[in-house]
Amino acid sequence: AIPPDRLLVYSVKQGWAPLCEFLGVPVPEIQFPKKDGTKPQASIASAINLVVDDLQTEHGRMAWFGIFLLWVPISVVGLTCFCCLCCGVCRRCCRRKSGEIDWKGGKSD
Repeated sequence: AIPPDRLLVYSVKQGWAPLCEFLGVPVPEIQFPKKDGTKPQASIASAINLVVDDLQTEHGRMAWFGIFLLWVPISVVGLTCFCCLCCGVCRRCCRRKSGEIDWKGGKSD
């Protein structure tokens, strides 16, 4: 059995105070979260609101900054590679000079 002084019967509706008192830590200055981030969002607007709420906390800002730092370079490199591939293909098949052999092995007009 768990000793009563080590057992907390708690509802999230009670907020920070009982939880922090039980753990012996100060109550945070941020509001207690009221949304369940694990449930699927009903709409894009609610997902955007969840991100906006997340950005109001230091932990949320750090997490989104990490995502930004990771995805921006990946996106730039991916877009650059895609553009280079497209330009390379266009140069081979669309900008041939008369009399050159095209990529299929035939002569162009």
